[in-house]
Amino acid sequence: MGGAKGGMPSIWNVREFTFNDLSDIITKLLNGNIECKEKLDGQNIMITFKNGNILAARSTKHLKNYGEEALSLKDIIERYKNKGSNEYIQFAFSQPLIDFQESINNSYFNFNEIFKEGKIWANIEILYPETENIIYYGKKELCIHQLIEYDIKGKIIKILDDNLIDELIKNLSNQTNFIINKTNNIVIRPINNNVNYINELHKIVGNLDFNLTINDYLINKWLKLLSDININIDEKLKINLAKRWGAEIKEIPINILLKNKSKDIIDLVKQTDNEYKELNDLILTPLINLFSHLGTFILNNANKLKTLNKEYCINIIINKLINAFTKITLDKNKYQNKKLLKDINRFFQNNGFFSITPIEGIVFEYKGNIVKLTGNFSQILRIIHN
Repeated sequence: MGGAKGGMPSIWNVREFTFNDLSDIITKLLNGNIECKEKLDGQNIMITFKNGNILAARSTKHLKNYGEEALSLKDIIERYKNKGSNEYIQFAFSQPLIDFQESINNSYFNFNEIFKEGKIWANIEILYPETENIIYYGKKELCIHQLIEYDIKGKIIKILDDNLIDELIKNLSNQTNFIINKTNNIVIRPINNNVNYINELHKIVGNLDFNLTINDYLINKWLKLLSDININIDEKLKINLAKRWGAEIKEIPINILLKNKSKDIIDLVKQTDNEYKELNDLILTPLINLFSHLGTFILNNANKLKTLNKEYCINIIINKLINAFTKITLDKNKYQNKKLLKDINRFFQNNGFFSITPIEGIVFEYKGNIVKLTGNFSQILRIIHN
């Protein structure tokens, strides 16, 4: 459940990646040569320490001015009471602040050395059995993903070395309710067989160069689409539209692009301008499917997971899915929902129930980008919570 840190991109959403980069990612993942952390399926919160008090962020505005408008313990309690959240949600978000504050108060360590009066924030996942989402962990734990330095505008300056997390945890005193730990590194058993995935990548790229970025690939696809339609569009406009929709380069206002154009062109461009993101997803579907299959394969070969009982966790997910499918078949509106049907089709195309793993996904860094690989998790989540 996202918070102030914001969403994490999937591999295909990092549009500056080249297809050589994608090939390299596939090879390194399958060889176990990328350091990965477990992507946890809990509640996310950002915490800092300022003026002797623990503060929390649940939106980006709380990070600005070094936590000037960040939430105190009292603010957090009031926030979730006003939202009408149940007692478990209130506990899940308030107790971590209490635990951190007590741990800091009972320690001789100067925590300002780490948090720098609101400049450094801990990105934390709250695991609490009473507020579990899809993955069962069976424990109360606060997992520190990263320590992040922000500027005065609430923008990330850098992610700090993991050794600083170890220093933080080492100096915290015993916790009352939640154990405070670092997010664990995942061990992926080397498979040393990337041939099928690389071949599939070549099929997707076709006769295009592997040095092209994903943005370049989309621009090429849009140029072909615009060339194949029956409306006569001049080459300059095609290039500008392909850049606009493929790479979201919008330097030229649309009214300037369409000046003195025919009604057919104006109608087509205005309609497509409202739909191009969905069409980009459609264009990228083969790439999305490739990495969904790869994700499932990788996750099935991952060890040192946070859940206490893998088989029990998988059975819980299976039962939730069966209940969801039963409700869908009995509800005409859900049964005819195109987005839901798309998720169901993708779920079964990616090995269906055999794709279920006791882990949401993995997170890793590649060329300065923090990305996720989640297999079928997104589809499972949307099916269960439809």
